[in-house]
Amino acid sequence: QQTTSIYEQMCYLDVSFARASAGCSKDWWLCSRWRTGQRLVNLLAAGIPTVVWGDAGGHLDVVMASWPERASGDKAQCRPHRRGSDASGVDALYPSELVVASDHEAKVALRALLQNASLRVQATHV
Repeated sequence: QQTTSIYEQMCYLDVSFARASAGCSKDWWLCSRWRTGQRLVNLLAAGIPTVVWGDAGGHLDVVMASWPERASGDKAQCRPHRRGSDASGVDALYPSELVVASDHEAKVALRALLQNASLRVQATHV
């Protein structure tokens, strides 16, 4: 019931931002590595193009599609689904222009997202 209400509210969003919680400052490494990026997954599942801070492991797992792939009878192994690579050589599923490291980069990414229809489409259909 609450989830339905949240998804109804999300339908009004044109773009969004996903950044690690400020509450993670106490143990940044642990939070950035073991937080799953669930908010980002929810936004992408709803088809909302999102500017993503790439300083959290959970967010990077999502944008690079690095999760265990299950095969019948096999142990789970992390096999990223690959599509292109960004400037750092990291293979990415999500548009690398929308994965940022600073507030300045976030402004540039937001401008690109608002002005570039094909980028919005690419970020919507992950």
